[in-house]
Amino acid sequence: MLELAFLLIILGFALVLLGLLEGLRGKKVEGGGVVIIGPFPIVFGNLKYIPAILFLVFATIFLILVISFLYK
Repeated sequence: MLELAFLLIILGFALVLLGLLEGLRGKKVEGGGVVIIGPFPIVFGNLKYIPAILFLVFATIFLILVISFLYK
């Protein structure tokens, strides 16, 4: 399980690096995400084709998964 966590962290850094390199080439880079601070999700991004409500749904599903794993 720990190996999977490290792999996902490295994959995340690689994707951010690729996005940065594409932005430096002059291509338009879009992105978005959710930061959960306590029970409050904060949605950010500049994606026009994905509404913010979808990020809130993903954040809620993620929060339910985390709580279910913590209180197993």
